[in-house]
Amino acid sequence: MEHRKYPAKLNNRGLTLIELIAVIAIIGVFGVVIASFITSTANFYRHASDNANVQRNMQNTLESIENLVLDTNQSISYQADGSVVENDIGQNEAVEKMLVMESVTEDDKGNKVETVDVLRWRPDEQKLYYIRNPQNYGTIYGDVLAENVSGFNVDISKAKTEGVVRFQLSMTKRGEKITQTYTVALRNQLGTES
Repeated sequence: MEHRKYPAKLNNRGLTLIELIAVIAIIGVFGVVIASFITSTANFYRHASDNANVQRNMQNTLESIENLVLDTNQSISYQADGSVVENDIGQNEAVEKMLVMESVTEDDKGNKVETVDVLRWRPDEQKLYYIRNPQNYGTIYGDVLAENVSGFNVDISKAKTEGVVRFQLSMTKRGEKITQTYTVALRNQLGTES
């Protein structure tokens, strides 16, 4: 007796249109989920990075201001929009402001050296400028000490009596705003030479 081998029937239909649409829909759902995850992770990283950068810039700027104010021994004056002001902390006026610090020191030969340091905030540019020994306060901008400065306020009302100067600095970058108030105790009483 002979055994015949019949070929097995194969289902060679391939994919149906419905199966293909279902696979594409599943891939699309996974794609949307993955894209959403990547976007939210990138936004979180950008937010955290901006926040860290603003805090680092804030701290560096406050330390630079502190170093300028510490050794001031003659006078400190403050102007907001050309008017003399003693304290504007807590006010949000977007006008040009200028802090002028004058000192007298002695050089190696015993000669008196007068130094004038100026901090100038330009709200339209959101920049804080530093000027050393300016010839004319009105036209010189100096070097940029800090950018993204959205607020600059000073309290010099206790500078002569208690030797204390307070600063309030606000920095903003891509919607991240940080405001910090900083107090500096002068090393020397104003009106004395160091």
